Amino acid sequence: MPQLDPTWFASQFFWIVVMFCILYFVMAKISLPPITKVLEERRNLIEGDIQKAMELKQEAESALKAYEDALAGANAEARKMIADAKSEMSEIASAKDKEMNTVLEEKLKESEKKLSESKQAALKDIRKMSQEIASAMVLKLTGSAPSEKDLESALDEVMKEAV
Repeated sequence: MPQLDPTWFASQFFWIVVMFCILYFVMAKISLPPITKVLEERRNLIEGDIQKAMELKQEAESALKAYEDALAGANAEARKMIADAKSEMSEIASAKDKEMNTVLEEKLKESEKKLSESKQAALKDIRKMSQEIASAMVLKLTGSAPSEKDLESALDEVMKEAV
């Protein structure tokens, strides 16, 4: 094999160095600059996208914070409105309750008055009927009608005992 023959080592080394220099020059000046340019553009594009994503993330976070603040404010306002409405309804209910109690007390007094009047009328009717029945019984039993004064005093005693 001629590659392993030591007599050719110097020429092989020379041609390896020459070829290396030619290939290095071709790669460094012709092939690698477009590749480097593409890689640089790709890296810049990726960095720009990452930067834009960070900015959008910050905008989203600030929008979320503004939304949460608005929501908290709305919740506080709603709670205040509910408390105000509850207080107002309580006052209205209290006023209606007082009004209803007044009306019911008046009706109760009126009913008690009517009941008392009915009771008095019934007692008068009972007294009158009792006088008639007692007079008829005494007349039947004794054959003579009792005096009005005797009937009145007897009924008064019976009524006092009953009441």
